[in-house]
Amino acid sequence: MERLKKIGTFINKYIIPSASVILMVGVLYVSINRIQKPIIINKEQAAETIQGSTIGFSPTTISTIPGSSFDIQLIIDTKTETISAVDLFLTYDKNILRANSISIGSFFPKVLNPGDVKDQAINIVLGCDPNMPKNGTGILATVNFTALSVGSAILTYTNDSQVASLGKNINSLVTSLTSIVNVYLPSTSTPIPPTITSLPPLSTITPIPTNTPTTINPTTSSNNSKIIIYAYGTRAKNQYPTMALLINDETKAIFYQVIDKIREFSFNSPTKIDISQIKVAFTNDYADSREDRNLRVDKIVVDGTTYQSENYYSIGTYGRYTLCKPGYKNSDWLHCKGHFDFSKQKIQ
Repeated sequence: MERLKKIGTFINKYIIPSASVILMVGVLYVSINRIQKPIIINKEQAAETIQGSTIGFSPTTISTIPGSSFDIQLIIDTKTETISAVDLFLTYDKNILRANSISIGSFFPKVLNPGDVKDQAINIVLGCDPNMPKNGTGILATVNFTALSVGSAILTYTNDSQVASLGKNINSLVTSLTSIVNVYLPSTSTPIPPTITSLPPLSTITPIPTNTPTTINPTTSSNNSKIIIYAYGTRAKNQYPTMALLINDETKAIFYQVIDKIREFSFNSPTKIDISQIKVAFTNDYADSREDRNLRVDKIVVDGTTYQSENYYSIGTYGRYTLCKPGYKNSDWLHCKGHFDFSKQKIQ
């Protein structure tokens, strides 16, 4: 709340030219403020959030050398939502990368916070006139980085990131994607420019009928993969589970508000993926004497082939005698913070 008050002070001092804009800023302030407060939502409201916005980065992968500078775009796809503001928090490894500058994109016309860089985190707040809300895809901002040392740095949006949709008082952000920067020493003295991997289509979340067949026709080529996770969760403390997709132990996508109706959560990989490279994690476990937040990963489909979660190794699945210790639990539930490891299949 204190941070939002400071943003309000910034607006009043620098960007308010008229009483009409004051009204607009007030609505934006309320939009972001309201989605911060935990509220009780019913199943109908929760079902709407599954159609929420996706934020990501472009490019998704960069390979470069120490001393090189490069740009990474912060992008959004609102899906079916009509939105009025975003509050973005992203992190990176300060030992590998340095953020030099932030340029605001064209998607939102009003800048509430042009970008605070603190330690290894960036916060950007953008909005628009509520009478002229935004939808579709676009660039929110561009961040220029310099590679400092050899290593791999992952750019990630944190759980504090929020999207304000018109007519809703919950965070409508559903999915966030990551970007990976690989910094290496060149083998020759010839300068090597950064190489990038182009952005695949943003992850999607689509309602599925109850009689969905177990066989899915792949829509990928031999050089890429489509991964679909079928999952749902139980709510506690007014929040549903958050689920992460990891490939080779690197977070590629984060799915928020995994509600209590089974849905498909999809990710398009620009490279070919084998099931053994995949983990699916439950990241926000909570339980008290009345409520228990759990995640059920019914199955995962990779390029048309179905894999049942209960046949794989898990950390976080509760057992009567083993509690949430690792093992083959013959269950597709994660009751504690942990993951399914699809590189370890149970011997039949």
